Amino acid sequence: MHDGRTILFIGSGLSVAATEMAEVESARLITLPPYPDESDLAAVMQREQPGAVIIRQGAITEAAIRAGAPALRLIAKHGVGVDSIDVAAASACGVPVSYTAGANAQSVAEHAFALMFAAARGLSFLDRRMHEGHWDKASISGIELAGRSLGLVGFGTIARLLAGMAGALGMRIGVFDPYAPSDLAVAGASRVADLSTLLADSDVISLHCPLTSETRNLIGTAELAKMRPGAILINTARGGLIDEAALAVTLREGRLAGAGIDTFSTEPPGRDNPLFAAPNLIATPHVGANTQEAKDRVGTTAMRQALDALAGRIPDATTLANPGFHKAA
Repeated sequence: MHDGRTILFIGSGLSVAATEMAEVESARLITLPPYPDESDLAAVMQREQPGAVIIRQGAITEAAIRAGAPALRLIAKHGVGVDSIDVAAASACGVPVSYTAGANAQSVAEHAFALMFAAARGLSFLDRRMHEGHWDKASISGIELAGRSLGLVGFGTIARLLAGMAGALGMRIGVFDPYAPSDLAVAGASRVADLSTLLADSDVISLHCPLTSETRNLIGTAELAKMRPGAILINTARGGLIDEAALAVTLREGRLAGAGIDTFSTEPPGRDNPLFAAPNLIATPHVGANTQEAKDRVGTTAMRQALDALAGRIPDATTLANPGFHKAA
């Protein structure tokens, strides 16, 4: 039996600063490799009885949560999206689920901006062609982003940062976010009443909303058909927001100039994912937050949440995925 001072980290790349925090506060830190099997994770939870779990790469199911009860006091997401955590099961077991709001926003926004440029200029295709010995100078024509319109689906911290970058480039910004306050001051941007209008009016669409039952497959065949011919689709949020088979067809048919995709419905995606057959796809392995600066901020924030939980302190409600949670006495 352990004394409740164990923190389980699932994934890779926990920052040195976060590790040192655990050492300073005499917490026992153990690590599981990325994407553990459900049964393996449940066995570790049962054996080690961690007081807190920090999850970066993988999923935490009801079985793992119940295996860790009653010692488990917190599940902390090393990042923002909690769709890989069974929040309902955690709530039922009296376990708060936290996330590191804003800690990786700058890095993700910059990655979305980079994907926009890469898709507009076909950088992945051109790089591959150069490595194969081709010189396509005479036949390639890209797209200038200056003066174009950017449609943001969701207007949280990442989208706001991206809006600032795009605005500096001279892009026109439209925002669709039905959950934003009605009096939200969208500086330099225009609020759009519905998704269909945003899709039809934008040269670039960038997704910045959580994955929920409402937003799963938010962009499917019908939505892709509403986008402007030659438009660009960017997703640095969650893979399940897009019907990947429908996007693959749209890309192969050339109706979009390209897509920059950092997140996939299944991660890591299988080699048979139809998106990979599209030459105008820019694909990255969910690395929007993978800068050293973001890793340091996210790691130390998640570790602080975990250490506080070991001390009996629940994270602030603004960082909880189950904000109505109250620890049972």
